[in-house]
Amino acid sequence: MRRTVGYAGMMFAVGGFLSFLPGCASTPRLWFRADITQQQFSQDNYACAQEANAAGKGSWSFGPLWWVLWQQSDARSGARKMYELCMQAKGYELRESPDRQATASSSPTAAQFERVVSEQKGFFATVRAAHEREWSQPVACGGTGSFVSLNNYILALAPWAEEAGLRRGDRITRIGDDSTATLPEVLDALTHVPEGGPLRIAVVRNSQVKTFALPCRRLAHEQTMALLKELFAAGAAGDWGTCLTTAERWTLLQGFHPAFVAGLEYRCKVGQNRSAGKVTDASEAQLLYEAHRLALEEAQFEPDGTAKRRGAVLADIAYLRQRGFSSLADDLEAQLTRASHPSTSEEHPASTMRVVPVAAR
Repeated sequence: MRRTVGYAGMMFAVGGFLSFLPGCASTPRLWFRADITQQQFSQDNYACAQEANAAGKGSWSFGPLWWVLWQQSDARSGARKMYELCMQAKGYELRESPDRQATASSSPTAAQFERVVSEQKGFFATVRAAHEREWSQPVACGGTGSFVSLNNYILALAPWAEEAGLRRGDRITRIGDDSTATLPEVLDALTHVPEGGPLRIAVVRNSQVKTFALPCRRLAHEQTMALLKELFAAGAAGDWGTCLTTAERWTLLQGFHPAFVAGLEYRCKVGQNRSAGKVTDASEAQLLYEAHRLALEEAQFEPDGTAKRRGAVLADIAYLRQRGFSSLADDLEAQLTRASHPSTSEEHPASTMRVVPVAAR
């Protein structure tokens, strides 16, 4: 089953070129372009909506709620921004409706900041609830040391898991005696591995099945889960300093930095800045850049991975430029271009993952 980002929340009143964008303030805004006919606007509007809808499509209809939420929220945000980017590329300018222009301010208001903060806290609260249910099941041996897509492609790896033989781009097909076609099946299979192991894992690599025996790392697994719970609890409570430091502690414990955690760090920083009445600063822009950089790197190890992320990356390239961080935007655009035209010399590119110092555990 495929999930499509619908546009039931995007209502177009073509007369006057009025659009309501989901997730934005309810203030009516107008697309303006001089010397444009009603028919041409309708055609442009439809074409951009279709392009944004395509950018928001994905195959993430199942899986742990926290993982699905992260990817789907990224897709929805990317699709919405992709629509705006498309219309701007066609020469349109988004303005507030005339009845609002007299009182409109060019600077963000306290209410707008608070709305962003509430959105971040709501995300972390929902994710936290999902974690509490999923992690109630005991895992006697530990995890696989990998971060995988919903269709079981390994996107990121801990150093110890790579030493055991796993590689990014491997697709997990069996754990112990259980076949695994989806990420939920992987999580369920881990609960069946006995204490002390062995944690036997089968993967498909370059059309060949390979089997590895991973060491049991129950303590490290429990510490990882505890840090994630602490991170989400901090985010839900609006404790943005703890949110950021806990994400750093998770990275040090695991020894690698997946895009998922980088995205959480960005959310923590957004919450911290908006709570303080600040707009995007250099550190926030760098975290946004890093989250997309890692996501593009991981996308190479999943079929159609770059296509799934393209809309969100393009949207935030435009956002970074708008906020004055052109060098980050240019670099990210170059990376997207390279990711969209990968080398065909090998099925999966060589690992370029940044490894961080591993904490004793």
